[in-house]
Amino acid sequence: MIAIKRMRWILMSTLGCAACVLGQVGTGAIRGAVTDPSGAVVPSAAVSVKNLQTGVTAKVTTDTDGRYVAPNLPIGSYEIQVQAQGFETAVRQNIVLTVNEQREVNFSLVVGQMSQQVAVQENAAQIDTSTSTVAGLIDQKQMRDLPLNGRNFEQLIALTPGTVPVTNAASSAYIGRSITYSYAGARPVGQEELIDGQDIQDFWGHGSGAAVLGTSLGVDAIAEFQTYTSTASAQFGGANGGLSAVTRSGTNDLHGSAYYFARNSVFDAAPYFVPSTGKPDFERNQYGGTLGGPIKKNKMFFFANYEGLRQTLGETPVVILPNQAARTEVQNYLATLPANSPQAAAEQVVLNALNAIPLPSAGAINLGNGTSQEVFNGNQTGVENYVLGRWDYTMSPKDTIWYRIIYDHATLSEPSAANTIGLYPQTAFDHNQFQNVGWTRNVSPTLINQANFNFTRTAQVGDTPTKVPAFSCNPTNSYDCWFSTPGVSNVFGLVTPTAPIFDYIQNKFEPRDQVIWIKGGHSLSMGGWVNRIRTLTSTPVNPGGNYYFSSWGYSASGTPTPNSFLSGQPFQFVGALPGFADSARNFRETDVIGFIQDDWKARKNLTINLGLRYSWATNPYDVSNDLYAFIQPYATQQNYVNVSHAFGKNPNWKNWDPRIGFAWSPFNDNKTVFRAGAAIIHYLYQPRDYGVGYNFSPPFNQVAVAFPALSIPARFQCTAAAAQCTPTQPSIHDALGYNITTVPYVIQYSANVQRQLPGNIVVIAGIIAAE
Repeated sequence: MIAIKRMRWILMSTLGCAACVLGQVGTGAIRGAVTDPSGAVVPSAAVSVKNLQTGVTAKVTTDTDGRYVAPNLPIGSYEIQVQAQGFETAVRQNIVLTVNEQREVNFSLVVGQMSQQVAVQENAAQIDTSTSTVAGLIDQKQMRDLPLNGRNFEQLIALTPGTVPVTNAASSAYIGRSITYSYAGARPVGQEELIDGQDIQDFWGHGSGAAVLGTSLGVDAIAEFQTYTSTASAQFGGANGGLSAVTRSGTNDLHGSAYYFARNSVFDAAPYFVPSTGKPDFERNQYGGTLGGPIKKNKMFFFANYEGLRQTLGETPVVILPNQAARTEVQNYLATLPANSPQAAAEQVVLNALNAIPLPSAGAINLGNGTSQEVFNGNQTGVENYVLGRWDYTMSPKDTIWYRIIYDHATLSEPSAANTIGLYPQTAFDHNQFQNVGWTRNVSPTLINQANFNFTRTAQVGDTPTKVPAFSCNPTNSYDCWFSTPGVSNVFGLVTPTAPIFDYIQNKFEPRDQVIWIKGGHSLSMGGWVNRIRTLTSTPVNPGGNYYFSSWGYSASGTPTPNSFLSGQPFQFVGALPGFADSARNFRETDVIGFIQDDWKARKNLTINLGLRYSWATNPYDVSNDLYAFIQPYATQQNYVNVSHAFGKNPNWKNWDPRIGFAWSPFNDNKTVFRAGAAIIHYLYQPRDYGVGYNFSPPFNQVAVAFPALSIPARFQCTAAAAQCTPTQPSIHDALGYNITTVPYVIQYSANVQRQLPGNIVVIAGIIAAE
C-alpha cells in the first residue's frame, strides 16, 4: 500500500483540561452506576437528566447491573435526579457536559423516604476515565476571555498540547490564508474539521471562514470545540487530527450581546521602510451581536449571530523599477537597428513594456544599472459578513428536530497579487454556506436514532481582468502575459504563476444516520453517510504566457548586453496555445462511510474502546469527459489519452480502519487514569489531490518554446539554431498518477497517564507515535 511513512514521538506534560472522550458527534453523554449503602447495585432506579438551560429532560432507568446511560445530550449544565423505592431521592447539580464527552456520574443512595431529597453540587470534571483518545477541549470561557487577533476562533487550536501552526505553509487568496496546523507532529494534510458533525472544509481543506482573508469568524456563535490528535473513535476520520465544534443554541432565558472592536494604524509604530506617502494604512472594524432565547419555553428555541468585518491593510513591498536610464538606453539602441528588422521589432516590444509601467518616484534610490529602488504603497481591502442561525424544537419526550445555517461572504481587493506595483489588481471572494437539519428519535431509553442532512457550498473565486496592450501576448486566451526579468521586481505584465485567477466551487450533499444502542455495559454507536460531491475547478495558470529572460541587460556602454531583457532576447516562452486555455473541470464523486463503535464498561474502573470504520468512494469523473492523462510512461506514450475517470482503477476498496483502546482508573478516587490506543485511518483522495493535475492537461494545452522571438502577440516558434530548438513538450503537472491503486493511510499509537492534583491541577504525560 502507499503509506504516509513517518514516525513521531511526542512526550507531553501539561497543566489544564485533559482529553475528553469522543462520543456522538457534537453532543455528549452522561453515564454511571447506582448502588445502595452496602455497594450493591440498584436496578430499575428512575434517572432524570435535566438540561438547566432549556428545561428539556431525558429519562432513563438503571439496568440489572445498576448502570444507566443518557446518550446524545446537548452540551450544557445538567441536573440529575435518581429515585428508587426505599431510598431517598438523590440529586446532583451543576454537571457541565462538554462536546463529545461521556461524563461518568455515580450515585450511592441513602435508605429513607423517596420524598426526602439529598442534593450535591458537582465539581467540574477534571479526569476522563472512559476513553483512549488523545484530545483537548477549548471551552466557552477560553473562547470569550482569551485575546484573539481578528477574533479568529481557530487560533485557539494551538492551546492543545502537541498542536502547532505551520509557519512555512503557502498563503494567498488562491491557496487560502487560513492558518494551517500540525497535530502531534503529523503532516498538515488529511485533517478533519466539523461543526455540529458537518464537514466544513473548502476545496483546499480549510475550515469555516473566508480563505481569501484568512479569517474564521463566529467566535460568539461557537459554544466550544474539541481537537483530537490521535486514536479517535470510529465515527471520526482525520488521518492527521481534527476539530469538532458545536454551535450555541437558545435557552429558556432571552440573552444576547453586542460588540465593536477596532484597530487603527494611528496606534502602530512606523515600519523600517516608510514610503514617501507616509505610514501605511491599517484599519480593522469588527462589529456584531448575538440574540437567543425561547420561542416556546422548554420546547422551542432560537439563536442568531451576526459579525461584520471591514478592513484596510496598507502594503509596502520594496520594489526595483526600471528608471529613465533604461528607457534611454533602449531608445538609443533601437535607433541603431535596421527599420522593420526582427531585432528592431523585438526592441520595440521592450520599449513598449518599459513605457507601460510608471517611472520611480523622485525619492527612489538609483541603483546605477538602469533601475531604482523604492517602497510601493498600496491598500488591500477586505469585507466580510458572517451570519449564523439556529432553531431547536423538542416536539415530544421522544422527538427533537433542529436546523442550523451558516452564511459567510467575504471579498478581497488585492493590488499586488499579480503585479508588484498594482498594474493588475486582483478581486477575490469567498461565498460559503453550511446547512444542517436533523431529527433525533428516542425509540426507547436504550435505543436512539439520529438522522441528519447536511448541505455544504463553498465558492472561492479570484480574477484579474485588467488588460495592458504592451503585454497582450495571447489575446485569444483573454489574459495578458508576464516578462520574467532577473534584477527587476515583477512589474512587467500579469504574473500568473502565482495563480491570481481561480475558480473553485464545491457542493456537498450528505444524508447520514446514526443509531445508539445501550446494552448492559456496552454503548454501541453505528451509522453511516453518503456524501455526493460536485466540484468545479479552474486555474488557468499562464493562459497568456510568460517570456523568460536570463538577465536584465543594462550596460554602461549604452548597448544592452546580449541574451537579456533590454536586448529583447528571451530564452523561453511558456504558455497555453491560442484557444487552448480551458482549465475548467467539473468533477463528480460519491463517498460512502460506515462505522461501528463500542465503548464497553468491562469493569467499574475499566472501559474498552473498540471500533471499525470503512471508507469508500467512487472513481471521480468529469461531466464533460474532459479528462486526459498519461496511462503509460512518457517513453512509450508521448501524447495525452482521453480517460473516463480520474484513476485507471478505483483505489478505494480496502479502506478498513480498526480502532482499539482502553482507559483504566486503578484507584477509587478516579483521579488517576491510564490510557492506550491504536488506530488505522485511511485518507480518501479529494478533488484538491487529483483535480489540479487535470486542470493542466488537455483541453488546456500549455507548451514551452525555446529561444522564441520577442513579439506581441507571441508566435510560438523557436528562432535559434536547430540544435538549440528542443521539441515542444506537453505540460505535465505534479499531481496524482492515473495508475494509483491504493490510498494513503496512517497507523496511530498512543499511551498516557493522567493525574489530578490538589487545586484542580491536572498533569498528563504520554507518548504518541504514527507511521
